[in-house]
Amino acid sequence: MWWLQRAATVLNTNDPLIAPYTARVLPNVQAMLNTTKQRIAILPGAPQLMETARAISEVQDVLNHKPN
Repeated sequence: MWWLQRAATVLNTNDPLIAPYTARVLPNVQAMLNTTKQRIAILPGAPQLMETARAISEVQDVLNHKPN
């Protein structure tokens, strides 16, 4: 999970190489993260799963604050 948090943090949406794609790709990433959280919620579970869902929410918050 740490790599996903790190990637979201260092992502530069203004980088000329990826800027043309971010508006199209980031909504798909957010949707996949939502799906993952929903699937985690239905697993029988340990507190670790709740921690994972929280970490995914944090990644989504970071991505939501990135300029498109």
